Amino acid sequence: MKRNMLHITKERGSAGIKAIIAIAILVAIVYVAIKMIPIYADHYDVEDKIKEDILYAGQRFGSDIQKELTKTIYQYLDDIDAEYNKEKEVRVKVNKGTKLITVNVWYRRDHKIPFFRKQFELKIEGKFGL
Repeated sequence: MKRNMLHITKERGSAGIKAIIAIAILVAIVYVAIKMIPIYADHYDVEDKIKEDILYAGQRFGSDIQKELTKTIYQYLDDIDAEYNKEKEVRVKVNKGTKLITVNVWYRRDHKIPFFRKQFELKIEGKFGL
């Protein structure tokens, strides 16, 4: 009980516990953001680079577009330190007749945060040549 001049109040200090819980939740959110924002930024950056490579594949790569684009995707994934299996998780299909390229990529990024996915997937399809 707290005495305030002539009145006795029944305050128990529960606002302090709520403040500690709120600060703990805020710290957890900031920690997750610090860990996850760079991973998602890298993911979208790789996606944009692959889309650009698909669009300009006829000019950037030689006669074997599939082989060159696959090597370029490997380089992008290595730059972001992604874990992937080259034979199974990076698929590039080129149809020169319709000028259609289909790219499927699965990779993992370790971030040590439970309940967040570690595997990322890219499915990109586009036509090359202008």
